[in-house]
Amino acid sequence: MSNEQDQDSASSSTSVLQRQEPNQDDTDNDISIEESPTKALRGKNRVYKELCTYETFNEFTKELIDSNIDDNNWTKKNKSMSSSGEKIGFKCSKCDKRLYIIKHREDAGVTVNIEDKIHLHTSKVHSIPTATRDKSTIPDDVDKMFVISKFTIDPTDFDFNLFMTTRRLISLALHNDMIATDATHRLSWQDFPLLLCGTVDQTRAFHPFGVLLSRHERGEDYKFLFECIKEMTLQLFNYNYNPTVLLADAAMAITNEYLRGVDHKSLILTDIHTLQGGTSEKHFKVAVELLARKWRSLNNLKINEFFEYFLSQWFGEYTIGWDERYAESYPSINNALESTNNEIKEGGTFRDRVALREFKEIIENIINNWSRDRDPTYLTTIQFNLKPNVLLPDWTSGFVWCRLNKR
Repeated sequence: MSNEQDQDSASSSTSVLQRQEPNQDDTDNDISIEESPTKALRGKNRVYKELCTYETFNEFTKELIDSNIDDNNWTKKNKSMSSSGEKIGFKCSKCDKRLYIIKHREDAGVTVNIEDKIHLHTSKVHSIPTATRDKSTIPDDVDKMFVISKFTIDPTDFDFNLFMTTRRLISLALHNDMIATDATHRLSWQDFPLLLCGTVDQTRAFHPFGVLLSRHERGEDYKFLFECIKEMTLQLFNYNYNPTVLLADAAMAITNEYLRGVDHKSLILTDIHTLQGGTSEKHFKVAVELLARKWRSLNNLKINEFFEYFLSQWFGEYTIGWDERYAESYPSINNALESTNNEIKEGGTFRDRVALREFKEIIENIINNWSRDRDPTYLTTIQFNLKPNVLLPDWTSGFVWCRLNKR
């Protein structure tokens, strides 16, 4: 656009989309537009141009539902009135690109004005190999991030795995044989999942080994993540890392659905909790089978369905870890890892989706900080605790218990 056009648009009383402030909700005040539909309009860092016109609003709505507007999905943001007619603003469902429509006063027509920029989520990610090439060499600095990458490129698809870590973070794998992993989402406009992996010490504090950025969250992505950790521990520390305990996330949505409407829900849960922490490993399987037999004797359809699900999903070879004695001295829940997921969103992306280039810089900063936080030369270092911390209230309670007049 020429300087003359810029000045004309900027001085016109017709304007514009207002960018949402950080603390402002996505509500009706998100967009404010005053414009002439024949001109490209300039807002705060936004320029709009006329895209097309529809004879009726229903025709526009059908095209919107069918994702034919700029070949993308759009979500409604707000509506207001102007001298030209009713204005309705929309935002791309996958990035920050905007459009708005003007419903004509003089007829039933609709004019669509769209922001003059590309969709961020449709931009090619094929530049990732070039962007990560300078990080592929393992540095001498123990707190500097490096990347282990895998790319699959064919005529129809582009897939990638980027494992990001430091020497110090990998060294944490030498402390115990438990590995915890989970994925977090909604970090970038492309919605690539971030797979977080690490371990939990005796005080239930999570210590990350690194993160994997991938295009999908599949079994092969987790396989690549584990292989990277094993390779690096062997290459850097000549240590054959073979974890014997895996702490992974489990969705409770199905469980809640089965339990909904069961009259004896609280009693069943009490029995399960008692079983979880009060039965020896030797008798655990027998106790679970007796528990199922007890409740099935009521011939309640919902209860029978629940225990059919419970035994098939939570009593298998790899899903029996909810027994507290299954892996003694290790946690049976992944709260430490989940809190680190929250830390990434709160302190890294501020719970907003960012462009992939910016996201790479954020993750690099987080990885480096994780590593520096564990530098033993600092007094405030995050230590890897090999023994649980017993707090003073616990010692006091134990002392009081010992002095009780017990039989």
